[in-house]
Amino acid sequence: MQQNQPENEFLEKQSVVDNMLITANGTASLEFTESILREIDFDSDKSIEKTIFMNRFGFYKYCEKYGNPYL
Repeated sequence: MQQNQPENEFLEKQSVVDNMLITANGTASLEFTESILREIDFDSDKSIEKTIFMNRFGFYKYCEKYGNPYL
């Protein structure tokens, strides 16, 4: 019996983008969101990076790195 073999190698990454197809594992909600925002050119790369950073590390770490966004 012949077993099915994948055409491509499995990528051990939280999120993968391939020709407008975006996929992620179940623990990668932020990475998945970031990939989508970048693919649809939702905002500048820097703005997306900052938004994801705040969601990942919280307000106080964000302020340490980028300054208070509300001042």
